[in-house]
Amino acid sequence: MATHLNEKLTTAVDQFKYILLFIILLLSHSSFCQTESNYMLEYKSPNMDSLQNLSKKSLVSFIISNEANFETQLNNISIYLETLSNEKKDLERDNDILIQKNQEFLIAAVTDSIKIRKLADSLVSYQLLIEQNNRLIQTQANDSILIVNLKDSLKNLQNPDKENQSQDTYISNLCAAIDSSKEQYTKEIFPAEGDGDCDVAVYKKDNQIVKIEVNYFATMSSLCKYYYFEKNQLVFTKMINTEYDMPLYMEDHQVESIKESLHYFSKNLLFLSIEENKKNLDKSHLSLKQIELMSDLSVILVKIRSN
Repeated sequence: MATHLNEKLTTAVDQFKYILLFIILLLSHSSFCQTESNYMLEYKSPNMDSLQNLSKKSLVSFIISNEANFETQLNNISIYLETLSNEKKDLERDNDILIQKNQEFLIAAVTDSIKIRKLADSLVSYQLLIEQNNRLIQTQANDSILIVNLKDSLKNLQNPDKENQSQDTYISNLCAAIDSSKEQYTKEIFPAEGDGDCDVAVYKKDNQIVKIEVNYFATMSSLCKYYYFEKNQLVFTKMINTEYDMPLYMEDHQVESIKESLHYFSKNLLFLSIEENKKNLDKSHLSLKQIELMSDLSVILVKIRSN
């Protein structure tokens, strides 16, 4: 727009120059005509006075007429310049309005950005609360399992069941049948997720767990735990702790010692424990051992359910 205004001003000034040049030429021509007329009157004929007077009148009339036109042109130029000035003011006012609106948009954008950030922070806090709630639920589930185990242990301590001692043969046959039919069961594997974690394999029949295999590996030892179930109730556990003469990652490592322990359950109660080929029927020992075994099992079940 500024370029357009400059072009218009330049055109107006050029027109003004041409008008002034025309007036100067006209005045010069008038002076020349007067000199020429005097010369002709002096040397040629005295009858030229009337012609000179006529020429002066025409010239004066011409100058007056052009002077009026010149004033008209000046007025037009003045009006035009005033119009351009008004247009410039309008443009400046519009520019100020645009700048103000742009500032308002920037303020609104900053405000929206702050709101979005607050919403994102709230979402993160909400997700953290959900994770904490899930952990709390898992902790409560573990505590519930421990409480049930403690109650069962107390029952076992206070009300010994003589029939449980004759069930070890039945349980041994049941576990052997499960091991011989593993190919018929659905198998799910849960690999270790870091140091200190374990590999877990779960065998199911009709969507019910019949066996769980757990393997822990250290540098020079391994621990295998086997849990057998009947109708969703634990009936037998076997722990095998193997020591090696050198680290497992070495090809020539050999078994140095094996320790095995067996535990028999009936109606969720541990009634027989065999450790290093020695039977233990002491109720207080069985109660404490059951708490230990069930605590380990609850951790494994949490790992299975979380996946």
